[in-house]
Amino acid sequence: MANKHILVIDDDPDAVYLLQENLDQQEFRVSGCRNGRDGLQAARQQQPQVILLDILMPGTDSWQILHELKNDPVTARIPVILHSIVDKKALGLQLGAADYLLKPLDPAAVQEALERVIIQDAPRAKRVLVVDDDITVIDILRQDLPESGFILDSAPDGLEGLKSIEAHRPDILLLDLMMPRLDGFGVIDRLRADPKMRDLPIIVLSAKDLTPEEATRLKETVTVALKKQGFQGERLAAEIKRVLRRGV
Repeated sequence: MANKHILVIDDDPDAVYLLQENLDQQEFRVSGCRNGRDGLQAARQQQPQVILLDILMPGTDSWQILHELKNDPVTARIPVILHSIVDKKALGLQLGAADYLLKPLDPAAVQEALERVIIQDAPRAKRVLVVDDDITVIDILRQDLPESGFILDSAPDGLEGLKSIEAHRPDILLLDLMMPRLDGFGVIDRLRADPKMRDLPIIVLSAKDLTPEEATRLKETVTVALKKQGFQGERLAAEIKRVLRRGV
């Protein structure tokens, strides 16, 4: 099991450094953002196990950031631990925080709070992005993937798909090859050119008859390539689960 990702939203870099130096690196991976807007984007894309949010940051309304985190379906399930030099624990808990710590941060207190709010080995709903101009695929998947374990998103073409990936990185991408504006090959090329997306699992599902060159190209750049002919939702759902299990 990978170590647990702790996202620290704090304008003071020492807060991140303190936790990186004092928390067990085999158990926790600590990263930081210096303002609330960057923190929101990182939380949506990276899906950390816990967020530590400073209440007092220049130019940031941290209460609004907390509100957005708890009201966005993408981040609502991520526990948020507030930390500040001012004691507003009652308000923080009322607004949805999982815990409240006073500054200066005590690594031992942080460790205890993390153990309280992290549900050990709790399964997180996996985000599946379907990029396909045929809505039949996502309709079928909705019947075969349990809502409790999967969040399904869709985009009608490659350009919209890339925008969706930039906003909310999925756990797996289901990609058609033949689409308007930007086809599947173009999406693959752009993703694999981005260091942050080179490891994104991609399942290609297409009716296109591949040339030998195209088949070789896909073999080198995607996880699985399936034919749409005889498409079965159960088989595709099983393939998605298999790829995600392999990536854990």
